[in-house]
Amino acid sequence: MIALGVVYPQYWAIDSIAIEEIFFSHLSTLKMTFCNPCKIDGLDQDVPPFLLIHMLHLQCSHFKMTTLHNSKASLCEKN
Repeated sequence: MIALGVVYPQYWAIDSIAIEEIFFSHLSTLKMTFCNPCKIDGLDQDVPPFLLIHMLHLQCSHFKMTTLHNSKASLCEKN
């Protein structure tokens, strides 16, 4: 569950240096969970992966940079 926190600005606002160090371990947890095809119990049918691992590789550095720079501002904005 902690690995899913990477999509929330509160995750990035705590300590950006520590978060940068553990980001890739959380990303690998997400890859293991959502980037593998699964079998439906009781049926002989495969379910395709929810996320494409190739796309995560392409987008992770841009996502990390953007989120690090915008997390504090998004927490301060009054919505």
